[in-house]
Amino acid sequence: MDYTDGYLQGQFLIAAPGIQDERFERALLYLYRNDRRGAAGLVINKPSEHIDFSELCEQLSIVVQPEKSHLTLFEGGPVEGNRGYVLHTSDFKGRDTELIPDTGLSLTTTVDVIKRIADGTGPEDALMALGYASWEPGQLENEMTRHGWLYAKADMDVIFGVHHTKRWETVIERLGLNFGGLAEYTGQA
Repeated sequence: MDYTDGYLQGQFLIAAPGIQDERFERALLYLYRNDRRGAAGLVINKPSEHIDFSELCEQLSIVVQPEKSHLTLFEGGPVEGNRGYVLHTSDFKGRDTELIPDTGLSLTTTVDVIKRIADGTGPEDALMALGYASWEPGQLENEMTRHGWLYAKADMDVIFGVHHTKRWETVIERLGLNFGGLAEYTGQA
């Protein structure tokens, strides 16, 4: 299989039980890129433990409407943890907004989307993260062959409609797997 064909772009990446990297334990990622440069995605079920949306906006001198102050900010991954990434519906187009083909989603990395979310004029649905996860060409596919990751068709309902504490389990259940019965240790046959 040619791993540069983008077959994982726009998919969920699901950490299998017993994954060797504790940063990704029970993690659900949305892969926004999978091409000749490698793969990249955002963890969409682990809230930031260091800063919340209101604090981020305060640091950026952005006024937040009261109804937006409760929004969750996620730990998107271990790379560039001080940079914001906003996965959102394609109804918003800002500077440096990148459309993710065939998904109805876009990714924006500029402050203008944060300002628009804070004032209530941003995209219909958005998920904000600090940092991202990335893999060199072939690296993720290699990890998948060692059973560290599963993948599934991404669903906007899960991204924007399911509470973050239930996203990993929801995707596992939709795959028809009993995650309680999955082995804690994986390997190759």
